[in-house]
Amino acid sequence: MESGRQLFERLSKGEPTLRPAFAPLLSRLVSRVSGVSLRDLPSDPPQWASALVRTAELLDVDGVAFPADVSLLAEACGCPVSWEDGCPSVAGPAAPAEAPEQRGRLKSALDVASRVFPGVRAKRGCVSVLTGPGTLVAQLFGPDGVSRLPEVKPIFVRVSELLCKERPDVICLWEEASSLLPQGELPAACRRVYNTIRNITSYYSIPLAVALVGYEPEDLGTVADLGAEIIIPGPSAAGVLMTAEEVLDRGATDLTLGLPLPMDDLPRAKEHLGVALRARNAGRLRNFFLTGFEPGTRDFDLEGLQQLAQEIRSTFA
Repeated sequence: MESGRQLFERLSKGEPTLRPAFAPLLSRLVSRVSGVSLRDLPSDPPQWASALVRTAELLDVDGVAFPADVSLLAEACGCPVSWEDGCPSVAGPAAPAEAPEQRGRLKSALDVASRVFPGVRAKRGCVSVLTGPGTLVAQLFGPDGVSRLPEVKPIFVRVSELLCKERPDVICLWEEASSLLPQGELPAACRRVYNTIRNITSYYSIPLAVALVGYEPEDLGTVADLGAEIIIPGPSAAGVLMTAEEVLDRGATDLTLGLPLPMDDLPRAKEHLGVALRARNAGRLRNFFLTGFEPGTRDFDLEGLQQLAQEIRSTFA
């Protein structure tokens, strides 16, 4: 059976795999494994790194996706962050601070990536997750801040370079549809920032992914205009995870797909796996991997998540 490392190497080359890789987006579960709150964990990068590795081993996932926190870059740029039920959220706008990569939790996260990725790369894939330009500019300047996208471009140039130097298999930009697609359209300025990011990732031969949440199904075709090789359609505006066939029916056939599974509902996750298997066997679903977003509660069914990883292997055996 191919290792997670082999699966991601094939994925990056556009080659078929015997089974899809599984790389869920996790943050709070890492905190639970460490026994340290999500707020305090970044103050100890070695412990954060250790917890991330132990979580990957506990679930036996194929890829480590890190850090999957939509507030991280905004906080480093100067936005205030509020903590509720142990989770952070952006609490207000701010003028971009200089050198955000040297500030706060983002600085710690970059340190953790430099510790974790080299160690896990022999066995697993590595995915760097960062807030996307559309979402960041809305966090910094408000929902009408799209005209100020050029001000965040230098931030993404610097941070993208730093991420690429850690040699992840994928760089994923997390976007809220309402921010990425104001009035349902992709601003030309946002496309230009993405072109710049794409030039950097292409130089390092690293695929660029966009994880889109809060979207309308018809938005998926628009995201293809960003030039990313991978799209991850997260929960829609209705809070629904689309199946492989539903995503393909919306025209996302020329991109590699990251298909999220409902990690808090194992029976429904099995249904999604079955749909993906049928789509693959029918020749509709070519290059893809499986991921998942953390449940909305602090209570994680670790045994259920372990079963899900095993179910993926058995379904595509």
